[in-house]
Amino acid sequence: MILFTKAKALILASVLLLFTSHTEAKGIDSRQIKCLTDNAYFESRGEPQKGQVAVIYTTLNRAASGKFPSDICSVVYQRNQFSWTSNKNRPIKEKELYQEIKETVHEVIQGKHEDVTKGATFFHASSIKKPKDFGNVRCTARIGGHVFYKPSK
Repeated sequence: MILFTKAKALILASVLLLFTSHTEAKGIDSRQIKCLTDNAYFESRGEPQKGQVAVIYTTLNRAASGKFPSDICSVVYQRNQFSWTSNKNRPIKEKELYQEIKETVHEVIQGKHEDVTKGATFFHASSIKKPKDFGNVRCTARIGGHVFYKPSK
């Protein structure tokens, strides 16, 4: 069972509710979907779906944390956070895979997947050491080729 503080749970629920209500009412903001999908694609396209879900949740957790921008695109394009964003015009080479990841983004937003990261707001490839700029964090999950962390209390 995943344990969140009430405040964090309410913030994440609010972010997800915001997106879900937009989806039901008039369609989720396509810009936010694109940012979330692009990030999941470039950060986890070689991972199984669980790894893609983990990257999606880490991005959403950042937006809900109060320690990062609350706008998903601002989280994704925050300076020095995701290496792929240094070239915003990277081409999508695997169009079918991109569409599958986009569908997974919609499924996460609709609540069809739980947060397999247990509230992580950071991750890195398992092939490298934990970056020092993560600060005081604890590991919450190892999924595919990534290690996920959230701030220690």
